[in-house]
Amino acid sequence: MIKTRYLFGLPLITLVVNSIEVEAILDTGFNGSLLLPLAKIKELDLPAVGFTEYILANGELSEAEIFTAEVVWLTGKRYVLVVGVETDLPLIGMRLLAEAKTILEPHQGILTVEPGS
Repeated sequence: MIKTRYLFGLPLITLVVNSIEVEAILDTGFNGSLLLPLAKIKELDLPAVGFTEYILANGELSEAEIFTAEVVWLTGKRYVLVVGVETDLPLIGMRLLAEAKTILEPHQGILTVEPGS
């Protein structure tokens, strides 16, 4: 079972990345799997695999380094690509959520992520 909660109205999911728990904001506007602060990537000692360009919410084009990590997600472990940026807010994106049934009811404090049917 994936641990979830709301904090100040933000949907948070706790997942295990390379055996360490990381709490991240569920962001349906992020197309990738996982975005982590560079400081957390250094702490986890994730291997770099390349670079990518992406478009920020304000339309600005940016470049980021890409890493790989093992995450525990839904029914087991998998390797995902991780975007590394200078931020304080880890994000979980739509690539991880694509196989999940996700229920968000912020007004009731409900956030459920489970294997899809």
